[in-house]
Amino acid sequence: MGDTNNDVSGRVDGPLVQARTVGDLHFHNAMLRAELPGGAVVGREEELQRIVSLVDRERRGLVVAGPVGGGVDSLVSTAARELCRAGRFPGGMLEVEFHGHPRLRAASARDETAAAALRTSLAALGVPETEVPREASALGAAYRSQLADHEAVLVVLRHVGAREEVLRFWEAGGEHKVLVGGHGPVADGDRLPSMDVAPLPVAECVELLETVIGRGCLGDARVADGPDAAARLVALGGGLPLAVALLAGVLAADPGMTLDALARRLETLRTAAAPAERGPLRAVWEVAAQELPPTEADVLRAVALADRPVLDAEAVRTAAAVSLTAAEDALHGLARRHLLHGHMEGSKRVPGRHRMHSAVRHFAARRDGSDASPSASPPAPCVTAVHTYTVQPGDTLSRIGARFHVNWQHVALRNRIVNPDLIYPGEVFVLR
Repeated sequence: MGDTNNDVSGRVDGPLVQARTVGDLHFHNAMLRAELPGGAVVGREEELQRIVSLVDRERRGLVVAGPVGGGVDSLVSTAARELCRAGRFPGGMLEVEFHGHPRLRAASARDETAAAALRTSLAALGVPETEVPREASALGAAYRSQLADHEAVLVVLRHVGAREEVLRFWEAGGEHKVLVGGHGPVADGDRLPSMDVAPLPVAECVELLETVIGRGCLGDARVADGPDAAARLVALGGGLPLAVALLAGVLAADPGMTLDALARRLETLRTAAAPAERGPLRAVWEVAAQELPPTEADVLRAVALADRPVLDAEAVRTAAAVSLTAAEDALHGLARRHLLHGHMEGSKRVPGRHRMHSAVRHFAARRDGSDASPSASPPAPCVTAVHTYTVQPGDTLSRIGARFHVNWQHVALRNRIVNPDLIYPGEVFVLR
């Protein structure tokens, strides 16, 4: 088999998969590392390889914990894709998303959230609604029983904020493993092996800032011309990738704003705030919110209060009581400021659909940005789950469908596959 020549031009979204040799193909390092938020890892190559190694080594799985806005979700998602792409989990991946900032969950709601997650997961694994146990106490046994009928599955829990939300999933049994991304005390001593993710170093934050600004303002030289000011600015963001993305959104929306001016605003806000409210992400949020046009600010708060996991123009129109055109414009503006990010299904970004980071939802739901008490939890847990599969060499849609007892035409439709005869190793398909 000869070498494969690759011509890549224009924008590339998602992973580039090459089976053998790549010749004369060069990327700027930051291009591979900077998709924010909710995308690929950012300067986390060592952490990524460590997660992959630990998941292979540990008998049941791994908890990856870090600060809110620290890129834990992106890191866990990327590691999970790497593991599945390597064929380590032939039963696919069960992705469970615990939407919402962990501080918004009262202790009394954590068991309810975990039960809701198990019910949603059983549906994603193909259990008919009529067969899902109503009693919360029976859900764990049903979950383990359903997994017993599958080859090794990687169960990925994202945005976890409490230990109770993990324990129900932990005893998956067999060759199945659990990979958790969370914030706060979600590990339970030696029972849940854990790994902490530290903030990004200043130099990598500066590189990230330059890359993200460049997406909105081609040729912008503010970071290159002022490296010291850029370092000062990102340091005020606490090494949090989400903070860097929000700062980049502010700068991209106002090409006339200097890095020094923005840094001074952050310093003023942090100095004036009460001691308990001087966190870097809080101050960055305040600046980003102050820069929002009134319509976008109202829309952002409305959709945060609506607590919809996936947003499109129709959802925004309903939640904010605006016209469809105004909803589309607001979505575009908020995404440009990195207050929303693209919604992925499998390995594909879905046009016109967006998600909101849990920390952004937490702040945006309160007009004055004040912290919420645990009693502010939404009455019904918002949890979603999907069963995905990473295509391996030799796979066809019909074989995938037969293997997982799902109609291959449903898989083609759900994943927007134009030609069912052309699928490629490394693609990620949503099964249910």
